Amino acid sequence: MAIQDILATLRLHGHNLSSFGLPEIDVKSLPQPVETPVNDSIDEAEVLQMVAQANGDQRTIIDDILEWMLQNNIFKANAYFIDGPGGTGKTFVWSIDASFLYEFCTILRLFLWHGQV
Repeated sequence: MAIQDILATLRLHGHNLSSFGLPEIDVKSLPQPVETPVNDSIDEAEVLQMVAQANGDQRTIIDDILEWMLQNNIFKANAYFIDGPGGTGKTFVWSIDASFLYEFCTILRLFLWHGQV
């Protein structure tokens, strides 16, 4: 986690967060990253059904990411960020995009942060 790297760098130089007027952080109390396996065996009918269930905003995001990928070099490294309030379907959107992108990408890394800081 980035905060652990920052704390280690501060310690290396003889400092901590309080050296800069910041509160100390108990790293053990922070939510830990969770690796969620993604099913890379794509059931095309299921994915198309999910696309049909997407609302207008979700469909726009799905289409924009896929269109950009197909119009540009799909083998070039790219990053996409989906942000929004809880319950807006971010996980739903990225799972659809991931299902399509697995067809084109040799390496696909998905990172999802959820929870409170």
